[in-house]
Amino acid sequence: MNFTLRTRFRILIGMLCLMAGGFGLTALILNRYTQSKVKDLEITAQAIRQHMEGDMNHEALRGDVYAGIAAAAEPGRPREQSVIHETERHAREFREQLEKNLALPLSPERLTELKTLGAPLETYCNLCVSVTRQAFTDPAAARAAVPQVEQAYQVLEDAQTAVSEHLLADNAKAREETEGSGRLFVRVLLSTFVPAGAIYIFFIMKLEWVTGCLQSVLTELDRATKGTLGRARELADVSETLSDGSSKQAASLETSSASLEEMSGMTKRTAEHAGSGKQLADRTRRAAATGLSDMQAMRKAMEGIHESSAQVTKITKTIDEIAFQTNILALNAAVEAARAGEAGLGFAVVAEEVRSLAQRSAAAAKETAQQIEDAAARSDEGTRLCAKVAESLEAMAKLTSELDTLIGEIATAATEQSEGIVQVTSAVTEIDHVTQTTAAHATEVTELVGQLRTQAAQLQEPISLIVSLLYARPPRVSRLEEPEPEVAETAKPAAMKRPVLPRVVKPKLEPAGVA
Repeated sequence: MNFTLRTRFRILIGMLCLMAGGFGLTALILNRYTQSKVKDLEITAQAIRQHMEGDMNHEALRGDVYAGIAAAAEPGRPREQSVIHETERHAREFREQLEKNLALPLSPERLTELKTLGAPLETYCNLCVSVTRQAFTDPAAARAAVPQVEQAYQVLEDAQTAVSEHLLADNAKAREETEGSGRLFVRVLLSTFVPAGAIYIFFIMKLEWVTGCLQSVLTELDRATKGTLGRARELADVSETLSDGSSKQAASLETSSASLEEMSGMTKRTAEHAGSGKQLADRTRRAAATGLSDMQAMRKAMEGIHESSAQVTKITKTIDEIAFQTNILALNAAVEAARAGEAGLGFAVVAEEVRSLAQRSAAAAKETAQQIEDAAARSDEGTRLCAKVAESLEAMAKLTSELDTLIGEIATAATEQSEGIVQVTSAVTEIDHVTQTTAAHATEVTELVGQLRTQAAQLQEPISLIVSLLYARPPRVSRLEEPEPEVAETAKPAAMKRPVLPRVVKPKLEPAGVA
């Protein structure tokens, strides 16, 4: 059956993984089993050692009894305290060794056997300590108790021997199981790696076909590497152009931002001055409206004066008629007084005075009428002028209202323009930030392209090494030559050519004055 390279490697790797997994699982199980047996071996060895140390104290206690009897017979008994101390120490250590063994994780059978040693051990230890003390107080009684000590010693000795034999048997069994686990591990190792080696040799025989495939792969990889180097060089040029353009654009945006800030300040001041002009126009409109109202009131007053002058003229005519009638009556009275002679002299004088008063009244009435006519003429002229001034004030108020509306619209437009310039300034600032970020990213792209070129060049050496491994030839020291660019510089697309950015000149803005 013909399989692809991928399938062959999958089969090889799968079989090796199965073998490695089976070997690993078996090794793990055997390792844990061996560790448990080694632990049992260590525990039984420790128990045997502690049991032997206790057995040594067992022998030492019997020797302490005889040493005490012998020391009691010495003159002055110089060893009394030392012998008693040693006996008590041996008894204490004997008990401690038994307690240590009971604390070990032995099998339940061994722990039960060790617990059966407790009673004879306590009897034997207490008897040895008691007889040793008694040897210095009552030597005869101590010597009489020696057979009892020997009997207790023998009972404990038998029990100790049985426990020792069982502990040694457990130790030998654990050692044998540990060695068996090691031999099993070796067999598993051989049964795993021998088939794996055979499978590996079988697949090695197929390496000629694999070598041809690798040759094709390396050829394509070499071509791709050369193409990558060429594209990396072109990308480096484009990145450099982009970086320069971004830097120039950032400088231009900074200049535009500064100009917009100045325009924003002047527009703001224009809006403030337009608002002030609107307030002045509003006050002027109100003053014109007030003047128009006052002029209309004065016009009405002049019309009233004109009517009053007409009434006074009528009254003056009436006074003139009365003076005329009075003059006629005075003349008649003078005629009648002349007819009366001397009797009418007094009446003639009165008539003359009345006539003189009537003439004076007529003259005054005539002058008053003349003055009233002049005042009426001037009043008519004033009324006409008031009407003309009222018309002018009304036209002025209308124009002032229109001016107020126009200045209000200018103020609104200036405010909206100021807000728009603020928004444009904010947008330009954001564009400037984006441009700065783009410039930074363009620099990073240039660095990354340089790293890409370096990595692509470094990739040629491993390819050469793989070729040398495939064909048993020494690797080439020199790198593969970089390919010539596929297109000429003049034939590059427009996106790859470096753009020529226009120079931005910062305009000089003069603030507009407001009259």
